[in-house]
Amino acid sequence: MHDTAAASVWTDGFVIGNGEYGAVLHGTPRLEKVVLNHHRFVLPNGTRDVRPPVLSDRRWTLRGAT
Repeated sequence: MHDTAAASVWTDGFVIGNGEYGAVLHGTPRLEKVVLNHHRFVLPNGTRDVRPPVLSDRRWTLRGAT
């Protein structure tokens, strides 16, 4: 897998990971940046199996529709 142009922003970067940790590589060849993430960086201990809240019933409120 390869790209024909460097990703100038992290949102266009190359994403890797396994669901527990991940990384995004972006930038020019001489100034590459790596953004690392791990689930323990953002979650308190003991919450690995906690599921995200179901917000689908509130989507119209979040979008500003009545």
